[in-house]
Amino acid sequence: MANRSSIACMAGLLLLATLPGFAKDTTYKDPRNPSFSILVPDGWAAKRTDSGVSLSHVNSSVILNITAGSRPADDMLADVVSQFQKQARSFRDIDKGQCRFGGEKGVYAVFSGIGPNGTSEITKVVTMTNGQLVYLLIEEARPDEYEDEKGDLQRIQDSFAPEAIATTVDDREKLDALHAAGVISQQEYEARVKNLGGSAAARQASKAVSPVNPPDASGTNSQKPATPVQTDAGTQRDVARVPSTKIQNYLVVHFALGATMNWAADNCVGWMTIDNGAIAYRAIRGTHGLHQFDIPISNIKEAKKNAFIGSGLQAFHIRLKHNENYDFALLDNTGQYLQNPSTLLDAIHTAMK
Repeated sequence: MANRSSIACMAGLLLLATLPGFAKDTTYKDPRNPSFSILVPDGWAAKRTDSGVSLSHVNSSVILNITAGSRPADDMLADVVSQFQKQARSFRDIDKGQCRFGGEKGVYAVFSGIGPNGTSEITKVVTMTNGQLVYLLIEEARPDEYEDEKGDLQRIQDSFAPEAIATTVDDREKLDALHAAGVISQQEYEARVKNLGGSAAARQASKAVSPVNPPDASGTNSQKPATPVQTDAGTQRDVARVPSTKIQNYLVVHFALGATMNWAADNCVGWMTIDNGAIAYRAIRGTHGLHQFDIPISNIKEAKKNAFIGSGLQAFHIRLKHNENYDFALLDNTGQYLQNPSTLLDAIHTAMK
């Protein structure tokens, strides 16, 4: 009787071990701030990326990308699907609709196609925003493996839990960074600056360094003098005055994403110059340190606009031959509006020839 009990007990344990709940699933907890967690099913591997995490299993993958902003989920989804469609052959829509993602209302699309590498895949794109960050999940699997992977892919999607972003009291540096990165509008910027409070003298001082007027009806900036940018040394410098006419100078935002994924909070503004076989960057103010770089042109592997991450901020990257990466966005001569970086990228490409 005792032997029968032992055999029955062992059989029960073996049965439990085969059930999904007893699989060797793990959870990836991102170390950055704000953090997030996501399921890593048994047999899958997780790898941290500059803007999120990637999960892989044989021929299947899940990529989570996070950017600052509040771009509507519908707009982000349409943009991403459009980019896939331009690059794929035999593109076919399969499904689309609304869903819950990371505790928020999101949207998704499922489609198939043959990618640039010649591989046929089924792709699911899921996205949402919490008003401060935009979350984008891209799931891919081979058509003949999709049904087998579908369960794990859905479990990964359902498990995603972003850390709530604490609501903090505004300060001037924070508002300047949010506005410079294009995350908040001119109207919201002015309203929140007004709510900072303080004496009339303090409010007047804030007004002295507030952004210039927004674009007029024609879509261009007004021609009023640019507002000085406060430097770390407490001095002022008119960003409309380019330091030199011979050296190519560009006012840019540098996004420092090493510690967090918050493009709006972790950046600095400064001058990028192209001269004498090198690209130099010198920050004049910032919220995440004042960075300085000297990049030899000969070390540059590519300089391109960002396809997904940071594309809403007109971001571009300079990647070195040993894969070190720098993310920037080009500002206009007022230092307040992001613009297409084509002219700067053309200058870099010319210098690389």
